[in-house]
Amino acid sequence: MSDVVLRMKSFVKHIDRNKPIPDDGELVVRGTMWGNPFHGPDSGEAYYFWLVHPGWTVRETARYCQRQGKKVSIAKGYKAGDDTTAIYVAKNIHKLAGKNLYCFCKPGTRNCHAATLAEFANTDDPKKKAIISHVIEEDYEYVF
Repeated sequence: MSDVVLRMKSFVKHIDRNKPIPDDGELVVRGTMWGNPFHGPDSGEAYYFWLVHPGWTVRETARYCQRQGKKVSIAKGYKAGDDTTAIYVAKNIHKLAGKNLYCFCKPGTRNCHAATLAEFANTDDPKKKAIISHVIEEDYEYVF
């Protein structure tokens, strides 16, 4: 008889910022280490690109996305020194597996960055696992 391993999946839950935050998951909004440093209709795509290219700063990622015709800017209040959060996310994304991920996006929002977090936290895709493994193995240094 073989052992069966059941793996819990992460789910994105959109909540009203004026209501209490449930205790059964992780808040992934700006102001937390999981927050999206990008703003605009294509901010989720920018977040995905930033996560898989952690050597790029937020500014470099925003500029690249803008040159590609994406509507994205750097979120208000974001500090240049916070660029290391891409590394933090990659190294700690496994902690989100099986948790509800709470964000303030409206339900049905296109490119919600919480969906990217859930996608990487839940992945069985070897390519996505390799991206995260590469980030963990590299020692990125940021100079500002």
